[in-house]
Amino acid sequence: MKIQRFEQDSRMSDIVVYGDLVYLAGQVCTERDGMRAQAEDTLAIIDRLLVLAGTDKSKILSVMIYLSDMRNLPAFNAVWDAWVAPGCAPARACVGAQMARPECLVELCVTAAR
Repeated sequence: MKIQRFEQDSRMSDIVVYGDLVYLAGQVCTERDGMRAQAEDTLAIIDRLLVLAGTDKSKILSVMIYLSDMRNLPAFNAVWDAWVAPGCAPARACVGAQMARPECLVELCVTAAR
């Protein structure tokens, strides 16, 4: 099977497709303040990348969520619950993590089917 890479630079690809599996690199948005705003923007980025890879959020298999502060989990979940495709909730894990940039509140890594 052929490996496809999208939106790549010398360090990483935002999307890697292998067969019918789509892997998204960790996605963040630091342009806005607050968990709700960052979560909404990050999920919009994920929507765009999934479409570029030939799939959509209804085909997400798993997601790994990293929060800079676990006290933000209720705010994140409110945005997530409104975004996730009805009847298509993926396997999910959520952990507290030190972020690479202090302004980053949330990062998501997604695996989806095509």
